[in-house]
Amino acid sequence: MPKAQRDETLFAFQMNNENILQIHGYPFHQVAGEWPAYVSGNWMNKIHIRDKIHDSTKMTGTAYFILYNPVATVDKVKDEDMCII
Repeated sequence: MPKAQRDETLFAFQMNNENILQIHGYPFHQVAGEWPAYVSGNWMNKIHIRDKIHDSTKMTGTAYFILYNPVATVDKVKDEDMCII
């Protein structure tokens, strides 16, 4: 929630005063500043706000986690140094 409430996080319904095109994620596109583009949602039609980390079977492991800060090597990254996308 803190990231969602920051000024650089937004949901765009238009781009250049025109509706978002299908290629850009119609009906709206989520933009999260300071985060990689692959965390920005496309082609969304609803939003669920939950009070816990997503726990579906597709969210297990480390596939949807990124580093909080750069590290010298990725061989031994601690869980506490990772955050969910």
